[in-house]
Amino acid sequence: MTLISWNGTGPILKNGSIGTEAACCCQPAGCNCPEGPIEIPTSVTVVFSLGDFIPTAFDGVCTHDDAVDLIEGTYVLFPTVVDSQFVLYTLTTESGAEVSFKWSCTLDINGRTAEFRFSFCDPSAQCFARVFDGTMFFSSSQLSGLCTYPQNNTDTNTFDSNTYFVFLEQGPLLFGCNQTKSLTGRRYYFSLDITAAW
Repeated sequence: MTLISWNGTGPILKNGSIGTEAACCCQPAGCNCPEGPIEIPTSVTVVFSLGDFIPTAFDGVCTHDDAVDLIEGTYVLFPTVVDSQFVLYTLTTESGAEVSFKWSCTLDINGRTAEFRFSFCDPSAQCFARVFDGTMFFSSSQLSGLCTYPQNNTDTNTFDSNTYFVFLEQGPLLFGCNQTKSLTGRRYYFSLDITAAW
């Protein structure tokens, strides 16, 4: 693409002609794939839904509706870190929850292709003050890395947490967000619908 240089009032002339610069329009440096540069999704939409409730002797006083209000939703994540090994898509909600989806180009050092994380902590909250274990990891059999994921594919991928679960901890927290996990709260399985946009 040819760029025209401007001096504030008009194009800069060179020998009676418009001066130009040579440049190319390229995507930011991203996945270092064997086949060369790839286009990365412009956003990732995640629908986060609570699954089965796992009752314990320490369920606390917060209700299922409280859990739904805090954690369920449709989240549109945008890239905040574009690296040669991964792309990190993130969103911070109005309530202060941080939602992220780290999509590796191939396999990361743990042999995974992606990681979803939902984290929340408000020590003064009277109901749920913190989220533990709101994380799901993906293997290559579940989700391809970006280098092999079909370009422009907008199909929705659905995943169930299986052995992983989200733990919503009862508040308020006495010792802040870094305290050891308490026993009081509600445990759930959860599911994710993940859709890439290009």
